[in-house]
Formats: sequence, C-alpha cells, structure tokens
Amino acid sequence: MEGAARIPVSLPGCGGISAPPENTGEKALQLYVSAGWVTRLSGGCGGAHAGKRSRKEISSAGLKGGSCCMESAVRRRANASAQRLIFKRFCGNIGGMRTRILPSLLAADFGRLSDEIKRAADAGADALHLDIMDGEFVPNISFGPAVVELAARTTDLPLNVHLMLSRPDLYAQRFIDAGADTVQIHVESSCDVAALLRKIRSAGAKPALVLNPLTPHTAALPYLGLVSEILQMTVFPGYGGQKFMREPLPEITLLRRAVDAAGYADISIMADGGICRETIPECAAAGVDAFVAGTALYKAADMKHETETLRRLADSARTHNNPQTC
Repeated sequence: MEGAARIPVSLPGCGGISAPPENTGEKALQLYVSAGWVTRLSGGCGGAHAGKRSRKEISSAGLKGGSCCMESAVRRRANASAQRLIFKRFCGNIGGMRTRILPSLLAADFGRLSDEIKRAADAGADALHLDIMDGEFVPNISFGPAVVELAARTTDLPLNVHLMLSRPDLYAQRFIDAGADTVQIHVESSCDVAALLRKIRSAGAKPALVLNPLTPHTAALPYLGLVSEILQMTVFPGYGGQKFMREPLPEITLLRRAVDAAGYADISIMADGGICRETIPECAAAGVDAFVAGTALYKAADMKHETETLRRLADSARTHNNPQTC
C-alpha cells in the first residue's frame, strides 16, 4: 500500500465498531492501532527528532527491527494510509476514496502561520493545501519551501503542495525535501510533464496533475498512469476568494468517467476554487472526492464546524449520486 511507511497492515474485523472514526492526526493512528486495524512496530524513539532527514534516509530507515522512525512525514503517511484502509473496510466507495477536506493555507493569517496550521488540524482537516506561486505562471507570489518546511514541523497532516510555476521541474525537489507529501503540477506548465511526474514519484512524493478551468479534461488522459490525483481548478489560479466557476463541472464528470473506464478508479479528483456550502454539493455530484477550501474555512467563525458541514454536504451529494458511496 503506497504511503504506508512500512507499517504492516491487517484488517481482522470491526471489533464491534460499526463505522470508521472521524479522528485525524496521530490520535487516529493510535486508535487504529489499539483496535487492531493497523499494527505499528514498537521501538524506542521516544518521539525525538534527530535533526532533519531526507526522504531517502527515512525510506531506507523505515520502521523495521526494533526502531520506530517518528519523522513527521512518516507519521503523516502512516495516518493517511490508515484512514484509507478503514474507509475501504467499512464503506462502499468510488475508487475506495472517502471525502477529503483540505484547508488552503493561502487564506490563513500569514502573521501567525503556525497557529493557523494547527487550527486546520484541530478542525479535522484531512490534509493541508499549500499554493506556491511564482508571479509568472500566475500574477501573484505566495510562499516558498520554507513555509512547507514550517508546516511539516508543525503538523502531521499530509501536505498537498500545488506548484503554480512556469517551470515546476526546477523546484519540485526542493518542495519534496521541505516535506511535501503530494506535489501537484499544471498540465499547462512549460516542462516535460510526464518526466516530472515520474521524478516526483521516484523522489518519494505522490505526483498529481492540475487543470486550469478552461482546459479540457482530455489533457489529463495521457498521464493517468503517472498520477495519484487530478486537481480541477474551479477559479483561475493566482488569487484566493474568487467566485466559483461552473464551467468545469461537466468536464469533471467526463474526467471521472474516463478515469474509471481506463482502470484508474483509485485516482482522486480534487476541486479548488470557490468551494463553500453552496458549491461543494455540485462538485461532489460531478465526481469530486477531495475539496480545497480557503476562505470558507479560514474565515469561518468555527472552523471545525465548517469542516464537518462541508464534509457532510459532500458525503450527501456523493451518496445521492452514487448509492454505493458511504
């Protein structure tokens, strides 16, 4: 299982629990371990960090023998894998994928980023979305690898890094080294897209493709064997708080059908831009299973309540549109 960080996995039965728990973060992984769903090898790391380690070092060290590597990237991957397994065990699904909600750090208070990152985790987010802008591919500049590294130190949430760069091939490795778990690149980028997707995976991160709002879904089809997820922008990239665009919705439906028909039902379809209570049901009904929300979450009076509300609305739309979905 990709992303399992060499944690042996077993699904011995529900043990009297009838539905997957909602918890996220390290607490969820501990719950899965105690329930017998996931077995973590024990060891004496004591949670201590022995300095910054590269992804290759983490991979080679793994979790084996009597050692327990507690690097944040490993914890994030183990927890995400555990949640996917639990969902597959207990729920009917579209490609085995549950609804995911990803707060976008672009909408956070930049003066207190660490607190804002923690707030996303406490709200029950499934991952954290970070938009990287170069001022050329999009008419704005956001942040760089240092903020990704800060997020990796601050939270166990998977880090979903969206490279809005003309030449993502020149910078992808830096963001992977900083702690990116998924690296999203635009199909419209000025580079060898296929080669970069392969490089991202070989470097230990999940490769993902991004389509701008007016790019047809067919542009993604040549890359289906190379990606873990496809992000469909529902605003023009570059600025947060834009009005949701409905033009991509038919393309999302066509994309989901094409992906499934090609035998890649495990590819996640994500939407980003103007996601809120009013728009998330439409996206979910079109075939989206992962939702990036910035303003709707970070400007909410109660971020946890809003996260739960968005998840409930998406689940309802997905269940109505696909009766086998949990």
